[in-house]
Amino acid sequence: MSTARSSSCRYPERRRIFAPRARPEYPLKSDSVLGGACCVDPTCIRNIALTGAAGAGKTLLAEALLLEAGAIRAKGSIERGSTVSDFDPQERTLHHSLEPAVLTFEHAGTRIHLIDTPGYADFLARTLAVLEAVEAVAVVVSGVTGPDAVTQRLMAFARERGLDRLLIV
Repeated sequence: MSTARSSSCRYPERRRIFAPRARPEYPLKSDSVLGGACCVDPTCIRNIALTGAAGAGKTLLAEALLLEAGAIRAKGSIERGSTVSDFDPQERTLHHSLEPAVLTFEHAGTRIHLIDTPGYADFLARTLAVLEAVEAVAVVVSGVTGPDAVTQRLMAFARERGLDRLLIV
């Protein structure tokens, strides 16, 4: 059984949002999330973790970035359980992330793997495990509550490993 491959993309079957067990009914653009220009050169791939305390807005920021990049047609809602990264039924019921979720989109010829991580301290080990696989950490801080112990620990962990850090309020 042979499969035809597109000359513009090495893996044409991977041209949609990469979220484990992604819901097929989610409103994706009909053609290609990556616009057909799939980058196979490792130098044009960026792995970025979205971290921070629970309720800081990591998942909503991920939705906004996907929308702006043209990867989705409509921004999801945590209350409705329609976000791309919170796809598990338990996550939708609890209204917060339990597992890291990988979201992929392309911007200016660079493939970006955005990893939305859980924010509760109970799941900190899952977030720290993600930081071993990324080159940059975007720490989202609530403008209302400010940085908490989880945020400070994440910043220290990223600094110890020499990761690029971005603080988003």
